[in-house]
Amino acid sequence: MVIKKFSCPTCNAGCGLLVEVNNNKILSVKPDPNYPLSGGFCCPKGIALGDITNDKDRILKPLIRSGNLFHEISWKKAIDLKGLKDREALWGRSWSGSSSSFSSSYSAGRRSSLL
Repeated sequence: MVIKKFSCPTCNAGCGLLVEVNNNKILSVKPDPNYPLSGGFCCPKGIALGDITNDKDRILKPLIRSGNLFHEISWKKAIDLKGLKDREALWGRSWSGSSSSFSSSYSAGRRSSLL
C-alpha cells in the first residue's frame, strides 16, 4: 500500500489530495492538509475520485450512438468523427441541431483549456 500526492484533476482549483493505492486500485482519497493551494480542503468531486476510477461500469472506450443503442468504436474513428463535426460546425456546413465541445484540466490550477 502506497500513499501518493497529487493535484485533483476534476477542476481548475487543483486541490491537493492524498491517495492510498494498492495494486493500481485506489483505496481512499483524502485532502492533503499540507498542500498550499487548498490547505486541507477538497470538494466531494475530488473525494469521489476513487469511486469513479474503480467503478466497474466506467466507460473506457469511445462509444457512438445508433438509434437507442451505443456501439464501441476505435479511438481513431472517434477522433476523426469529432474533427469532422468540429469542421462542419466551424465552417457552417451542417447545422443539425447538435454542438460539439472539448474541455480539460491539465495540471489542475496551472493550465486549462476550453474549446
